[in-house]
Amino acid sequence: MSIDSVSTGSAKTGKTNGFLRRVVSTGVYSELVAVTIPPGEETREETHDNSDQVMFIVEGRGEAILNGQAEPTGEHDAVFIPAGTAHNIKNSGAADLKMFITYSPSLEADAWAPARGQGTKNFYAIAQSVPLSSSDQSEARPPFPSDIKWVTWKSTALKTVLVATDFSVASEMALSYAVSIARRFHSNLFVTHVVNYDGFGLMAHDAIAQVLTGVKEVAALKIAEAMRSDYPEGVPYQAIVEEGSIVDKLLDIVQQKSIDLVVLGTHGRSGLDLMLGSVAAKIFRLALCPVLTVGPNVPPSVSKTDPVKHILYPMELSADVPDAAAHAVSIAKAYDAELTFLNVIERSRTSPDEKGWITLGAENWFENRVAPHLGLGEKAHFVQKFGNPATTILKCAKETGTDLIVMNVRPADRTWAGHLPGIAYRVVTEAPCPVVTIR
Repeated sequence: MSIDSVSTGSAKTGKTNGFLRRVVSTGVYSELVAVTIPPGEETREETHDNSDQVMFIVEGRGEAILNGQAEPTGEHDAVFIPAGTAHNIKNSGAADLKMFITYSPSLEADAWAPARGQGTKNFYAIAQSVPLSSSDQSEARPPFPSDIKWVTWKSTALKTVLVATDFSVASEMALSYAVSIARRFHSNLFVTHVVNYDGFGLMAHDAIAQVLTGVKEVAALKIAEAMRSDYPEGVPYQAIVEEGSIVDKLLDIVQQKSIDLVVLGTHGRSGLDLMLGSVAAKIFRLALCPVLTVGPNVPPSVSKTDPVKHILYPMELSADVPDAAAHAVSIAKAYDAELTFLNVIERSRTSPDEKGWITLGAENWFENRVAPHLGLGEKAHFVQKFGNPATTILKCAKETGTDLIVMNVRPADRTWAGHLPGIAYRVVTEAPCPVVTIR
């Protein structure tokens, strides 16, 4: 059994002096408690006159100070503490010190560990000692495994930014975000328009070529005029006007120019599918780089000023730092913006006590294992929520006044190129701010 195997149960929890204590199970004559002590913390000296204790170290190393005598302790050590012994447990290692402690009889008088009913057993106390059904395993999986530390962060460089324009209002908004990001990251900016010749019908080849030449010249003039009138102070950029399949041409440019970020605008009630066919949806799914989508619910006025003051990152858990997290941190630093890490757990059966324990453990994980390595100081925040992921992300974005959402999506699959994954689709099309999607 591990501490993590009981980290999401419904028993009473508490936080004292920086460490976590949780009653796992209370029987007739004894009580089992899970304790996690962060690096540098301690339990402080205490004495239980009427209860013997047996402490078993699961992970980490520390010191057991018994009646003033310090004894080193480590993984798989057992420590017997008789009633009446003054004791203090310190974490002397670099990782969390995790242990199980049995009290006999139980500590009914302790405010942090009120007695549970006689013979009550918590499900997670036996999670590692009995077979679990597949449905039980999905419910019992700990939300913050101990191997997730997120210490090594790489700086994300957006050296090249591509913005696609069809000269609509939505494209103008996309252009303003692209310009802002290019300025912050000192990026090479490419402003692109693709002429789709599918509508030329049965025109002769020579006639089509002549028309295309004229249309491309007009498009180049429109790009130059937009940059000159909207950004009179001058913004370095390169105009690219191509002809052919819009999606294919944009993807070719992404590859040829080693684009680090594509910026797209959408408009109309149909959201992504209305922009020049299903261009935004397909680029979203197939581009080999992050895509910033200015959705249909983004107010036009937002992008006219410095647009990013608060970033929301709906996090995914992995052993290494996710690319989306690294991008969120880099953008936050570039804009000196607030960054909120949002963890959403979708569970149909989560008791209030279980939510409290998960939230407490998650906040402790972020405070000790993530925040110190971000370089954002007090601008980094963590929020734990429960419910439908898309609904929760959208609600949190509105409540916090989010200016930009950065999130991960599934790997590309050309079979689904015209259809976004459910969560990402809802967020992109309903969010009150642009969304950067990374896969």
